[in-house]
Amino acid sequence: MKKCLMTPLIIIVMGICTRPCAAGDVRESILASAANYTYMWWASGLRDQTKAFNIQTNRYAMSFDYGKMQLTHLTPLKKAPTPGQALTMSNKAIFAKSNVSMDCVLHAGGRKFRITAPKRVNTHNCQLIESGRFFQRRCLTELNWTAGAPKLSSELEIAAWPDRLLLLLRITPKADIADGAIEITLRFTDAKTRKFSMRTDNWPAGSEQQLGVILHPTANGFSVTPTNTAPRRPEPIKITAAQTLPRKTALKVAYDPTQGQHYITLRNDQADHTPNGRNNRTERVDVTLNNPTDRPQIARLCFGKKQTLRITGLSAIICDSAARPIGLPVQISKNWHVKTKTERYEGPWYRGLTMLTVPARTTLKIQYVSFGALFG
Repeated sequence: MKKCLMTPLIIIVMGICTRPCAAGDVRESILASAANYTYMWWASGLRDQTKAFNIQTNRYAMSFDYGKMQLTHLTPLKKAPTPGQALTMSNKAIFAKSNVSMDCVLHAGGRKFRITAPKRVNTHNCQLIESGRFFQRRCLTELNWTAGAPKLSSELEIAAWPDRLLLLLRITPKADIADGAIEITLRFTDAKTRKFSMRTDNWPAGSEQQLGVILHPTANGFSVTPTNTAPRRPEPIKITAAQTLPRKTALKVAYDPTQGQHYITLRNDQADHTPNGRNNRTERVDVTLNNPTDRPQIARLCFGKKQTLRITGLSAIICDSAARPIGLPVQISKNWHVKTKTERYEGPWYRGLTMLTVPARTTLKIQYVSFGALFG
């Protein structure tokens, strides 16, 4: 039986439509967005020796056996369970039989080297980076390679939105590599084998190269796109953001094609640094999302900053343009620990994540609001 500290939410939301439309169009769209979810858990508990972890969303389910360093399950869900149903389903109901495997290969100097099971299973190297309503991320570090592999550092990142899964391999060699390449192969038991590669003929020491695959669940399986050929710009949807409190200023919005999200860079403005001032802190950002196309478009939003303010006491909500909370959740992911300064996701940083659907030929106006102990 799955066990999770998260509880299902009942959400009532409103939206704003800036085109001629039926009154319920945008509200229904945002309600549909609020039905999205992700869960991640150890399949048999953290104390179990197998160390397999599962991810389930309202669109697909996957399982990764860290003890074997192997992807074992990847299944689209044609009839999505509700968040509450997903919490009480048994593992066997979704992960009955292995249906996929993954092969990660490094080509160097005319030889092939593969990722294999770790010599010692250490959950510190199966790092939990983010976990919440909309987004799950693990980073598997200190990967083990077959004998004779060149000295290198490498990691495999697994990042999951409700409608999108990323498997990303990063490699940094300690010495120059000639005739280099990275290769990822997915073998499905009921579909064609998919192989993707990226050449790095002259690969200098200390230069990180990465290759990943992006999977979207479809009616018949998954569409698979390698990250090195993914579109570099988000053509369908245009997003702008401006901070209105504590001071008015435009904010940078950048699309990350690897993670499939718009990153909105927040500021660290704070006029009053006293304890009570931090409690009264309010950060308000106006966000405009324009979809000029004839089809609904998904917007995955990340409100992020390299946090210098106190981040242990912080909440965030989504409001309409009149500053009224609309009930769409914001996943709070944050870190303030700095130990070795060598690991990729050491802090301090903050990310507020949410996801919504913008109807065809529609502009939505929302507000992101973050605050301390007091709101309004």
